[in-house]
Amino acid sequence: HAARLAQSLAVVCCEANCDVVHYCREYHPDDWRRDELVEMELRENFGIRAVGHAGHLLYEPQGMVDNGRPAHVFTLTPYYDRAQKLPPPPRPRPAPAPGALWPPVE
Repeated sequence: HAARLAQSLAVVCCEANCDVVHYCREYHPDDWRRDELVEMELRENFGIRAVGHAGHLLYEPQGMVDNGRPAHVFTLTPYYDRAQKLPPPPRPRPAPAPGALWPPVE
């Protein structure tokens, strides 16, 4: 599945003349593994860089470790309890100027 997905993304990148894919991370452990495999396939077989960005949560579960394991976001109470102990999340980035690249190229 990951190899097919990487191949499809590589075709789109070739048609669009780009060498980087930006995506929003998902939070199920199976999704983490899929993303790692797709990133590896893109990099090693097509020379395309993949960049994951925070998805729809204020706190990334990978940063909320409990006993060496990332927080499980599908069980609200433990995730919420850990989030309450963290500092406030970073402020949102300002809106891009009309016609600007988003996300900004770093």
